[in-house]
Amino acid sequence: MHTGCPQSCVAIQAKKEGKRIMLLTDDEVSAVINLESLKKRLNHTLDKLRDDYVRSLSVRTSLGSIEALSVFFEGEKYPLNEMAQVVRKNPTLVVINMSSLPTAIPSVLEAINNSGMNINPQQDGTTLYLPIPQVTREHRETLARNAKNLFQKTKQDLRDIQTKYVKSVNEKRDTCSEDLVFSVQEHITAVTDDYISQAETMLKKKQDELLSDLK
Repeated sequence: MHTGCPQSCVAIQAKKEGKRIMLLTDDEVSAVINLESLKKRLNHTLDKLRDDYVRSLSVRTSLGSIEALSVFFEGEKYPLNEMAQVVRKNPTLVVINMSSLPTAIPSVLEAINNSGMNINPQQDGTTLYLPIPQVTREHRETLARNAKNLFQKTKQDLRDIQTKYVKSVNEKRDTCSEDLVFSVQEHITAVTDDYISQAETMLKKKQDELLSDLK
C-alpha cells in the first residue's frame, strides 16, 4: 500500500467487481476528497428544491412568491422585485411594470414560464399581466407534476455533483490503492443516495399536500 492516503479500515464490508469495499470513517474519506465540500454542495442543491417547493408550488400563488422569483439576466440572478414593480390588482391578477428595465422582459418571461407556478403571462408593451390560476383539480395536478419535474432536475444535479467527486478520486490512483479508491467512490455514491432519498421524501410530502383534497 502507498503512504499518500490512509489505508486503515474498520472492516471489509463486501466485495464488488473483484474489489474490496472498505468501511471508511469520514476522517479517512476526507483525507482523499474534501468531504465537507461535497456535503455542502449536496445540501445547497437540496435546499434549493425545498425553497422552490415553498415559493413556486403553493396551491394559492402568493404575491411574495412572484416578487421573490429568481431571474437570470446578463449573467447574474436577481429577485424579480429588484427589476420591476410587482402589484396585485385583484385576487386573480398580478401586474408587473417593466418600464424601468425593458431589456429584461424576455428573461422575466422565461423565469415565469419555468417557475412551475402554472402561470401564463401576457405582455402589453412593458407591462406583464399574470392571471393567477383558480384552485381547480387540474391546477393541483399540474402543480404536482411540476413538483416531480423539479425533483428530477434536483436528482440530476445531485448525480452531477457525485460524478465530479468520483472522477476526482480516479485522479489519485497513483497514490492510493485500488481498494481505497473504489471504497471512497462507493462512499460518495452512498452519501449522494441519502440526499436523493431526502429529495424523494420532500416530493412525496409536497404531492400529498397538493393533492390531499382530491382524495
